[in-house]
Amino acid sequence: MTTDTAARPARARAYPTLAAFKAAMTPEQRESYRAAIQERLGFDPAWNRDQGIGLADVTRLAGVTIGTGTQWRRRTMLGKLRKPFLEPLPASPHGKPLYDPMDVAAWLDWTKRWPPETAARPDTRSEAA
Repeated sequence: MTTDTAARPARARAYPTLAAFKAAMTPEQRESYRAAIQERLGFDPAWNRDQGIGLADVTRLAGVTIGTGTQWRRRTMLGKLRKPFLEPLPASPHGKPLYDPMDVAAWLDWTKRWPPETAARPDTRSEAA
């Protein structure tokens, strides 16, 4: 068993900020984010760098219900999340925050909500959900 932290994958280590997590990401992680975005949202973030995603797409990427994404945002605004949700893109329309999809995927991974559907708890949902 090795104790060298450089040998462990980035997601196994603790990072104090999202920026620190993103700085340590591997090309394989970035490619897995890109593939998931293509599969779940239907566009390639490498070709559409300026395309932001709304909260509904954030939840679709994460594999959770829309209410979960709303709670992540609300709890961040109230200071109740230790790892706060992302800031919207500066060019977001008023009242409809848009987020960088690659940053969303990195945030999900940093907060241990990646791969998609990791944060979902289908066994605790009703049939109506």
